[in-house]
Amino acid sequence: MSAQIMPYRCSQASEVVRLWNRVLGQGFPLRRRLFHQQTSGDPNFRASDAFVALEAGAIVGFILAKVWRGTEGPCEHYRGTGWITALVVDPGHQRMGIGTRLLAQAEGHLKAQGAALSVLGGSFHHFFPGVPTSLPGARAFFQAHGYAFDESVSYDLLRDLGDYETPAPVEGLLSKFRNGVEVGPCRECEAQGLLEFIAREFSGRWWWETRRFLELGGDSGELVLLREAGGISGFCHVFTPRSQVIGPCIYWAPLLGRRYGGLGPIGIAEGSRKRGLGMALLCWSLEYLKSQGARRTVIDWTTLLGFYGKLGFVPWKSYWHGEKAF
Repeated sequence: MSAQIMPYRCSQASEVVRLWNRVLGQGFPLRRRLFHQQTSGDPNFRASDAFVALEAGAIVGFILAKVWRGTEGPCEHYRGTGWITALVVDPGHQRMGIGTRLLAQAEGHLKAQGAALSVLGGSFHHFFPGVPTSLPGARAFFQAHGYAFDESVSYDLLRDLGDYETPAPVEGLLSKFRNGVEVGPCRECEAQGLLEFIAREFSGRWWWETRRFLELGGDSGELVLLREAGGISGFCHVFTPRSQVIGPCIYWAPLLGRRYGGLGPIGIAEGSRKRGLGMALLCWSLEYLKSQGARRTVIDWTTLLGFYGKLGFVPWKSYWHGEKAF
């Protein structure tokens, strides 16, 4: 029987989650709450962005494509880009052309939305930064359909904080900066200033995701600020099991045990770099996570293995970057 490709309906969410976990659950266990957050809970999402493959009434394939639909200036450079956010086909139905048909449907949708470029992963409310390197068959599939991969690899890094201690040199640096630098949780009255700082220094995704976090009632105390002379010079977002929003660093928390944490994004103003402030901010944030009971802790979507490796973080998951121009 030939599978039918149909528009996704939000009422099919639970079945899609079950399909995902049959296919990818061992390495990327998907929770219903996370799927909702990345689909119906995403203001950029429309049900028409996703398609399912049906056979005998059962979902055997799913694809999600995304575009930027906002109007905010800090994210305008994303206009014209589309993303293939997820593609899952039941193992018993692979190599039957279902993935090819789903991809063609999604790419046609992206083109109709004005996209001139299709990027694999990395969308707003993404699931993956790219194609997981644990899925070489997925890379081969996309290459066969015209996607080009560069040599870059991004990583999710992991460390158990049970034995973590801030290195003595960083402790010394914090003491040195004591009179001019302060690190601590964002106060409610600083939220707007933080958004302005991110828009000025980083723009794009970090600004939108931070604003969205605050709109959803996220605890501003999970946004750690580095202040100099009363102004913001850096920030770091930390996540715990109590977080209102599931951050990318804790997407796959079922693999981390009950005492988990996550960190990222983290950034220092351009004019304040090369002074050790980034490491000081990172260490303070890790101490905070540890004080909240976190043990296995993830830093997501980075290429800075050397920087984080100084504190014992090692690669946990990795991703290839691929894209296709229309």
